Amino acid sequence: FSTANYLMAIDRNGKNVENFPVKLNSPLSAPVSVLDYDGKRKYRLLVPLENGELKNFDKNGKEVNGWKHKKESSPITSSVQHIVISRKDYLIAAKKNGGIAIYKRDGKKRYTQDLKLSHYDGKPLTIIPGKNIEDVKLLYVDSSGNLVQVRLSLGDDESEILGLAAGNHTLVENIVDSQALDYLIAKGPRLSLYNEGNELKFSTNFDSSLSSALQYFNWGNKKFIVINEGANIHLLNSKAESYPGFPVYGQGESVLIDIDKDGSLELITSDTQGLLICYELK
Repeated sequence: FSTANYLMAIDRNGKNVENFPVKLNSPLSAPVSVLDYDGKRKYRLLVPLENGELKNFDKNGKEVNGWKHKKESSPITSSVQHIVISRKDYLIAAKKNGGIAIYKRDGKKRYTQDLKLSHYDGKPLTIIPGKNIEDVKLLYVDSSGNLVQVRLSLGDDESEILGLAAGNHTLVENIVDSQALDYLIAKGPRLSLYNEGNELKFSTNFDSSLSSALQYFNWGNKKFIVINEGANIHLLNSKAESYPGFPVYGQGESVLIDIDKDGSLELITSDTQGLLICYELK
């Protein structure tokens, strides 16, 4: 994870990993991406910076040799995502000006296009792969809260608003139907889930407006939704039912993982004062 100016890595006991933290020469412009291209645990930490650079570090905190990224005129503002099409790697991210950056593994540009996302303000992208790069679809929430879909090969004037009610936070995942996308939308104190046919699957109200993180995790046969309400973090199942012991204190994005491999999941989160917190789910 990162702070404004440091790339961080800590072990499961909360201690800094050797060679971390790494001081960066510019503040971050988007979240750190942890990628494992071939599933061989040869991790790459991609770090977008406000000065237009995209740094690439290995798990030892060292810059990767052979990385040839050239500084962008507009900084990257979404996390970098990796997809494979016809055995080719594509690293995809959105830039502050709405442009799309697409790189090879070595940081060189792989594909260029004229597309710019209309009314894009830095929210996360959902990438739907196609048979070729031109058919890749991007889903994002624009500055008015509309869920927008566009194909990479099209222009911004050919984007499609999907017709769902505008929300403060929207997440697109396979939650209730593994064959199609679902839309999880937070607006004010209400959390709603729609399937791809815009059919409402659930809707639930909280005591106050939902804020910041809206996340989804799939562990085995269990599905988890994480949503923040002020200084509270709620953990829900795919029917919007709360898990025992929640809500808990926290104000940042979360990670759900069995960090100590004891068969029980941990929820790791933070607060606005820089405190990192690890809860165990019993």
